[in-house]
Amino acid sequence: MGRMVAGLVLGVVVAATPALAGVVDVQVSPPGIQIGAFFAGSPIELAGTADDSVDVVIEVFGPEEADLFNLKGRVGPLWLNVEEVELKHAPHLYLLLTSDDLPSPEALANFDLGLEFVEKGIVIHPASLDKEMIFEQFLKLKRSQGLYDELHGTIAFQPLPDGRKTFQAELFLPPSTAPGVYRVVATAIGDSGVVDRFVADLWVAEAGPIKAIHDLAVNDGLIYGVASVIIALVVGGMIGVVFRRVGTH
Repeated sequence: MGRMVAGLVLGVVVAATPALAGVVDVQVSPPGIQIGAFFAGSPIELAGTADDSVDVVIEVFGPEEADLFNLKGRVGPLWLNVEEVELKHAPHLYLLLTSDDLPSPEALANFDLGLEFVEKGIVIHPASLDKEMIFEQFLKLKRSQGLYDELHGTIAFQPLPDGRKTFQAELFLPPSTAPGVYRVVATAIGDSGVVDRFVADLWVAEAGPIKAIHDLAVNDGLIYGVASVIIALVVGGMIGVVFRRVGTH
């Protein structure tokens, strides 16, 4: 999958809303994580403050992707790949966290929040295909990888004596998390709708052998290609020797 810096969906969300500075803020802990060869996911703590008169929704947007999928269809008695589908401007990861007091996902879409709003920002080629059906299949794949979800009732509040309140939440970045810059967006919702948004960054970087392999592939494709062929030949030869020895007993 191609990966690009997250921007279009988040840019529309933030730019379209007039902000009242100071209504809400959010901090991310840790502010970044490293992905190694044995990365099994990582918990992330989110905390902040908000005016007591608002509720808070938190969204996490991963880097944008341009994904290619094969659309299957029945050809005679067989199910075969019948068409290639491209999805553009889809976040690699999208998680939404809410308190218990917020309305349904359908109502959240009216505030430009949730999976329904994310779907609006995704472009599908060929455009003649059923976008709703394609997104439904895409969403099933992302959910199975732990990359897309709406987590309701996961933000907890504590009142402060100065007319504000604190909030806390936790999310889990799954093992399938990709490197890149992620955006954590805290949205304050009042009686009149969205009144403020605060954006914080969360970085995810490769480390150890994973980073070394990636850097070699990007910076010196020839050496990477030759090394890959040599490794494949060596591993194949070793497997062949093992099987021949097993077969002699």
